[in-house]
Amino acid sequence: MVSLLNNYQEKAFICIKFRSMTNAHAVRPFDDLINLLVETAPEKVLGFRASEKTVKRLYALIEKEKEGGLSPDEKEELERYLMEEDLIIIAKARARLRITQK
Repeated sequence: MVSLLNNYQEKAFICIKFRSMTNAHAVRPFDDLINLLVETAPEKVLGFRASEKTVKRLYALIEKEKEGGLSPDEKEELERYLMEEDLIIIAKARARLRITQK
């Protein structure tokens, strides 16, 4: 699991660097919020972990999706969780970059 997370973090770092080089003027909806969090408390961003309740719900939705039984509301909920995961990965990569640049 740890190596999987490290791969995610490494990929997120590469994506951020590539995105900044290729499309510096593009503004993503959450960039300002991510930057605020990273600038304010990068260590806390790196230490963030989803609650056990959230992780259990996410895994339940993933398992149910594999079985093909998600309702439209559950599909929307799963998409929100996955978007949040992407945002967390990006925030952690930026926080790590910020800490190393200090």
